[in-house]
Amino acid sequence: MGINEYTFPIGFLLVLTGTEPLRLLKDAYLPDFNPKKWPLISPDGFLNKFLAGHSFEIFTLVFIILQTYKLIVVIKMKPLLPTSDMTQIYDCLQGSKSDVSLIDTMKDSGNKKAATFRYSGVQMIKLAGIFMPVITCIVWFFGPSLYERIHRITGGHCIGHPETVFYRSCVSSGWRYEGGFKSSGHSLITCTFASALSWETVSLNKWIVLMNRITELPVRVSGSCKLLQLASLALCLAWLMMFTVTCMFYHSFMERVVGTLCALLIVYFVCFRLKL
Repeated sequence: MGINEYTFPIGFLLVLTGTEPLRLLKDAYLPDFNPKKWPLISPDGFLNKFLAGHSFEIFTLVFIILQTYKLIVVIKMKPLLPTSDMTQIYDCLQGSKSDVSLIDTMKDSGNKKAATFRYSGVQMIKLAGIFMPVITCIVWFFGPSLYERIHRITGGHCIGHPETVFYRSCVSSGWRYEGGFKSSGHSLITCTFASALSWETVSLNKWIVLMNRITELPVRVSGSCKLLQLASLALCLAWLMMFTVTCMFYHSFMERVVGTLCALLIVYFVCFRLKL
């Protein structure tokens, strides 16, 4: 496919740093440019409302499709898997807990339902590991989100309505919130979901090649698998483009840095460290 697990995380870091000089040039030569007047880059535009506003649902749907496809591949190839020496498989899986659990269950019991439930359980843990930190940061943390609380603590306030403490309640009422450090939620969402989804897409390709190699079948990736991978990577690219827009027109550099680093930490612990 030409990409690996590090492509998108590195890509986000390059965009984060590379767009800052362009932003400075834009501010110097186009100081009156208003991105809100352009539908493709406006917060009220369709792309932002769809890809950011429904990012949790979109990521979950594509994630489930990818994992289901992997499960189907294993079930179809189960009769061809070795029944004794699994060393080669385990070495190639590189400690992935979800993949090892799937192979173990299929090898030991041959029970498709048991394999499905066990594998699905690990995938739900992985989803929770991705979603919970994101939700804590930008959606809910025993009330207002963690980002909102930091925004308030660092001096954020609702203009003309001091009784309205937090950003979201102020803005939803049509008022203006100023001051403080507003960490970039868009940077967090786009970087987390694109990096995690690219990990799953690359993992699927490696899995199919591994299964073909172990069963000594010709290494082939079906048309449906290629289409699924292309659709997944196209979605990752769309999130990367949204991140680019955020870097060019919204938030300060440090606000974007915080959002991006939080995202990379989530992906690192769930995918690279815990190897779920």
